[in-house]
Amino acid sequence: MCGCGAAVKSESVALAQELELCATNTSCLTGLAFKNGEGKNLRPMAIAVDNVRAALPQRGLSGAQIVYEALQSGGVTRLLAVYDDYSLLPETGPVTQMSGQFMRLALPLDSLCLSTDITTSADALVTEYARGNMYINGSFETSALALDSDRNAATDISRCWFTNGALLSMAAEQYELEPLSDENTRKMAFNFVKKGERLLDEDARRVKIRFSGYTNTVLEYSPIRKKYYKSQFDAFQLDENTNGALSFDNVLVLFGDIISSDDETAFDFAAGGDGYYFYGGKYEPVTWSKNSDDAPLLFQNKDGAALINKGTTYVALVDKTKQEHFKISA
Repeated sequence: MCGCGAAVKSESVALAQELELCATNTSCLTGLAFKNGEGKNLRPMAIAVDNVRAALPQRGLSGAQIVYEALQSGGVTRLLAVYDDYSLLPETGPVTQMSGQFMRLALPLDSLCLSTDITTSADALVTEYARGNMYINGSFETSALALDSDRNAATDISRCWFTNGALLSMAAEQYELEPLSDENTRKMAFNFVKKGERLLDEDARRVKIRFSGYTNTVLEYSPIRKKYYKSQFDAFQLDENTNGALSFDNVLVLFGDIISSDDETAFDFAAGGDGYYFYGGKYEPVTWSKNSDDAPLLFQNKDGAALINKGTTYVALVDKTKQEHFKISA
């Protein structure tokens, strides 16, 4: 077992990388070719999803290509789930508020965004980067959301709003969003390995992350399925649509400073920091950087390599004061 309280280095490092353009028939989020071979140039869809106990079980997360988890005010976490093709989305949610830290993750993906409401800092980013025609604020653009009245009978209405492909397609037309991206400027979400896979060195069958006293996340590797399965609140995190546990090919755990304000609790991307990359039951330390609000997250290992393997990815944004509780088990 490894406590792993420190990674490559603690100071911020600006990584000089350029993400590759995304081919027409390739997912920008996974690096994999689309199964139907036809290719798509829909913008990704980033949806803010509630993650407190009362919001469980969630729906639609197993279909996300990238899932980010980050601390919010009060010690809880929220998720930002990102999808290649919103028109095919099953029932997904419960949809929640969009924070500034999530908007900073969505901006470099050139994605459409959906939430039930928006924080002041996130709204300022929408204005600054002219994203009004790429963001659906469910607090007044309500046709993108549907209320689950059965769930509302047992829990607060704020945890009962869901969306799906049909609703999102109609909302995109109604609110005159820009659903198509410029094929000449679409970039990969990460620097993916071009062919095959890049194997790591150190064993990592189980990863435990403490976000707060309220929330811990555990990821356990299945050598049979070759995926990391996610648990929280001492149980697998299930997708109610499939009754299956959430699983990912890649896991990135990033440590950084947390900034609190009256508006929200947020991860300090400007400072950069350290973290770990997990794949195939193995891991390596990394350094991460994000050079502006609309710049991508970039990664580098001790040898200068910047590539992660193709596939789905879970990214945890963790307060570095909780790094002493971070555990990797071989």
